[in-house]
Amino acid sequence: MDWEILPLLGFGPLRFGMSSAQAASFDAIYGVVESRIDEAANDTGVLDAMSQFTAEIPEMRELMAQLASQHRGAFSEHRKTTSPILRFKDDKLYEIVLGEHCDRAEIGAIRPFVDPRREVIRGVTRLSGRRRKLRGVYLFEGLGIMMHGYSDGGERIVNLIDGVAAQAESEKFPLDQDDLE
Repeated sequence: MDWEILPLLGFGPLRFGMSSAQAASFDAIYGVVESRIDEAANDTGVLDAMSQFTAEIPEMRELMAQLASQHRGAFSEHRKTTSPILRFKDDKLYEIVLGEHCDRAEIGAIRPFVDPRREVIRGVTRLSGRRRKLRGVYLFEGLGIMMHGYSDGGERIVNLIDGVAAQAESEKFPLDQDDLE
């Protein structure tokens, strides 16, 4: 299925670790790349724009420089608005971003952009066994899924990440003990 979320593997036929050229073989499903954004250049632009504000705060400038350094070799591909955003680092797919326009996406019987928000979180929690939450963002590390906009009513966004990224993110997120029943 072309719109199936495959925990820790990818989305539909897309797999973590594949190259941009390999992902392009699915252009018939998701559309051709309309824009490619160099993440490091984007960070550098933000850093330059903020330089007047961070000049007196060396720690802030250092933090921004570290972010730009982490994104060196990273880029994102944007296809038509109804398709996922693909993020690559050193030409290896490491993150897939789904927005509300990806309303055909599903994980099992759960449709993250169609079903009621609380039902989505309950269902994904059942699949994962547990969840973490930080500032309104849910992390299901065992599935490699991050969900934004499900507790605050904002735009729903689902980030699919590989196991390495999920483990790294889990160190930042406390376990969520809220009862959703």
